[in-house]
Amino acid sequence: MITEEERKMLVADLCAKIPYGVKASCYRQTEKGAVCECEKADIVSYDVRTGLFSAVADKCSGNYTVDGIVPYLRPTKNMTAKERNELINYVTDCPDGCKYFTVNPDGAIWGDGYGEKRVEMNINSFEMFTVNFVPMAVMRYQEWMDSRHFDWRGLIGRGLALEADEGLYKKTKKRK
Repeated sequence: MITEEERKMLVADLCAKIPYGVKASCYRQTEKGAVCECEKADIVSYDVRTGLFSAVADKCSGNYTVDGIVPYLRPTKNMTAKERNELINYVTDCPDGCKYFTVNPDGAIWGDGYGEKRVEMNINSFEMFTVNFVPMAVMRYQEWMDSRHFDWRGLIGRGLALEADEGLYKKTKKRK
């Protein structure tokens, strides 16, 4: 059973990743009592009125509560050097201030916000709300991490997400 805080964190993470095609393992019981389980379903929308996520899969499409969804995410430790450089370039390519945000090769994030003392965070256990970075840098960091399905909120370690198989989120070339 997940706590209300974990539930809110999971909803926020899923909603942030929907535009980028997040996949999840889904479980629900139908009105007739049958169990419906599907692996690697695409989460396609969230209805704020009902609190239900819509999932599409070959055998078991439907609506699910957040309690019945376990997303597949990429651990930040699996970030490649190429991806780390992309992240640095993306986050620092914004108005003055973002230049204070860096990602070290070992995964540590550095930032000194508005002239405050430098803060070191390790992205493998990163919790964004504990750091006071320049707001534009934070927004760009979250956007980049979400678009690549990285678990920057630490959901895998809390048992709220599964580690994505290598290649699950690989982009495929479109046929002409």
